[in-house]
Amino acid sequence: MGAAAPILPRLDHDAVLIVGEGNAARRCSHALVEQGGGKIRLAGVVSPGDLAAWYAPKPDETNGARPGIHRPPRRIVLALDDRRGALPVDELVRLRFQGIDVVDEQQFLQELTHKIPVTTIRPSDLVFSEGFKLNNAKLAAKVCVDWCLGALLLVLSLPLIALAGLVIAIEDGFPIFYRQERVGRGGRPFRIFKLRTMRQDAEQDGPQFASEDDPRITRIGRFLRRARLDELPQLINVFRGEMAIVGPRPERPVFVNQFESLSPYFALRHSVRPGITGWAQVMYGYASGSDEALEKLSYDLYYIKHFSLRQDLEILLRTVSVVLWGKGR
Repeated sequence: MGAAAPILPRLDHDAVLIVGEGNAARRCSHALVEQGGGKIRLAGVVSPGDLAAWYAPKPDETNGARPGIHRPPRRIVLALDDRRGALPVDELVRLRFQGIDVVDEQQFLQELTHKIPVTTIRPSDLVFSEGFKLNNAKLAAKVCVDWCLGALLLVLSLPLIALAGLVIAIEDGFPIFYRQERVGRGGRPFRIFKLRTMRQDAEQDGPQFASEDDPRITRIGRFLRRARLDELPQLINVFRGEMAIVGPRPERPVFVNQFESLSPYFALRHSVRPGITGWAQVMYGYASGSDEALEKLSYDLYYIKHFSLRQDLEILLRTVSVVLWGKGR
């Protein structure tokens, strides 16, 4: 590997250097600029062959940094469309042993966007990635918490469900509840309970995606959806063990078949029980088509990767914030 590299000066913890060319580098740089939130900044985008020159000290530069940059960036993101023959291994090893963090495109984008982009991810990114630790102890603890919390919330919400049901009956008649087949954990079907928010003839033309401004929604239904009150009867599904408080939203079998044909990763959502609320709901909202459904899948996979009761608590707090103050998505 040759002689050891000179010791680097103090590193800039707020800067990121993207190493790569092509689509991967563009994805990373655009995501950083759009979603960095001012916490991190783009130091530059360089080709693999120019990496050594970027960190090499020069006589006319202060502390070995490039002109205009006071300290070398602490983090390097490898964003290569094809790594074969392009990876500057020796230089990366030297820099890694001098305190430089090196991450790949997928890890960087996940940290930045809080989702796993299903359109660019490779199977190896899932196989060798940290996370996805769905052990029996975690799953059992979640079942216990969901059952106890679900039973408590169901008792407390009964008066509210009864009042909402009365208003639904006055506006659009009976039934007040809506039962529909959905796909649960392990691909097992079950029937979900909801307060009816659409007209009784809403699906006379067959299954359709629901949207936020769906014209089939009744006046009381629009309020119930905005306040998320139509989901309260799903506490019955939680009590029965078919759903969780937090998890990916359950889809209808007809749409599951459609989405699985678009992405081989869609079935991974069924590795956990579906939820009343979820990471995709607080981060993205309604999906009214296949493209938006795949975008929500990106958030669902991120949730499963970081599966924990602590994450569930964060999602619950965000859900409350959305319902009470309209904060979030």
